[in-house]
Formats: sequence, structure tokens, C-alpha cells
Amino acid sequence: MTTWTEFAWCAFLYKAISGGDQDYQCLMQDVVFLETIRNDPSRVRWIDIRDKLITGFLNKWKTRVSKSEPTARALKAQIVAIHPFLASLSPADIDTVNFGQLVTVTSATITISDAIKECYDRMLEVKGIGPTATGKILHVLQPKLFVMWDAPILSDFQQQHHLGIDDSGTAYVTYLQNMQEVARQVTQDFVSTVLHPPAQPGETLSAYLSARLEYDPPKTIAKYLDEYNWVTITNDVKVPPSWHPEKSS
Repeated sequence: MTTWTEFAWCAFLYKAISGGDQDYQCLMQDVVFLETIRNDPSRVRWIDIRDKLITGFLNKWKTRVSKSEPTARALKAQIVAIHPFLASLSPADIDTVNFGQLVTVTSATITISDAIKECYDRMLEVKGIGPTATGKILHVLQPKLFVMWDAPILSDFQQQHHLGIDDSGTAYVTYLQNMQEVARQVTQDFVSTVLHPPAQPGETLSAYLSARLEYDPPKTIAKYLDEYNWVTITNDVKVPPSWHPEKSS
């Protein structure tokens, strides 16, 4: 079971290691670009996808996505294509989503799991877009639901399940279901822990962490789940450390 203490340590260490997560925060502060690509992606300029999404974010994490015009245009076209599926998922949060719930996409009734699969598999169809880039793109489009992953996280996930799980949409849904379990464990521990400083009435785990770590805009629990995995799996850091100095009162 993942504890609040472990989770909070990872968020703290991630900020220190990543240098404040400036590339992600810079993108999240670009309100006009994000509102357009999320709500009306046909209006997004390919050059903004190249400069803001590929160069400014994806490739900062070594995804090696081509910065060419054809790649940016192909990525835009696929974001436009999956927009109806994303729209059906807009109310969903990773900690509360019902993966079996039915949603309507262009007059067809499918489950939320199926909508997620379509988004993931179609994004992978873009030449040069691998699983790491796909997870990051989907998170940018729906930051409350989609949890990013990278090659070490995917490999660890495959080994845990012993099922030969690949990087398909089906595997990604299973991964999100696993992340939901972690989110619920940590949230349950968070609400039962005596916090210093105390949380404000009704303050969520993600809001509390964002306030303590001074993130503006605040991050989602889906983002903090990625940070937990990145610290503990990608970088193999054990949290909490076996020894650390106590803060004096």
C-alpha cells in the first residue's frame, strides 16, 4: 500500500530533481493554447504544436519526437480525430472515474475504457509518437485523468502483471486502473493523517501538495502519480529515506 508519507516525499523530491518542473508548469500556464487544443483542436496552428508541445515539452523529456512540419500536422490531425472521445471523458478524474461507465461518442455508446483505448491507440498511429510521448500528450489534453508513463515505468508494469502486457490501449487502461488504486490508497491515508501544517477545510490531496510546493497552476493527482512513479521506478529512489533529520519545532 502506498502511503501519504511516501507520496509526499516523491512530490518533494521530484520538484528538487526536475528543477521545479518548469517545462511542465510553463505549458500549463499557457491558457490560450491549452483551451484551444483541448476544446477546438482544429483551430490550433501546427507551428504551436511544434514549438509548445513537441519542442517545449515532449522533447524536454527526451521523447525524440520530430520537430518537422509533417509530424506536427499529423499530430494535430490525430488530436482532432480523437477529440470526440476526449470530450466524452472530460468530467473524469483518475481517482473517481468508473471505467465501465457508458458514454456516447458520435452517436455510438461505448465504455470509458473503450474511449481511453481509442485515444491511446490512435495517438500511437502517428509516426514517431511512442508510448512515452502518447502518455504525455494525453495528459496535456486531460490532466485530471491521464497518467504519464515512460519506458522504465512500462517495463516495471509489465513485470508486475506477468501477462506480457504491451504498450497498447488495453494495457494503458489496465495501468490507469492500477493508478486509481494507488490514488485511492494515498487519499485515504491523507485524510486520516495529522498534517503539518493542517489542510484547509475540504482541501484535496493534490491542492494541499500544490500549495506546499508552490505550484501555479495547481497540479492534479494524475500528475503527482506520475511523479511518484518517476522517483520510485525510473530513478529507483527509496522513499521515505531510511534516515533524515527531524525538523525542529
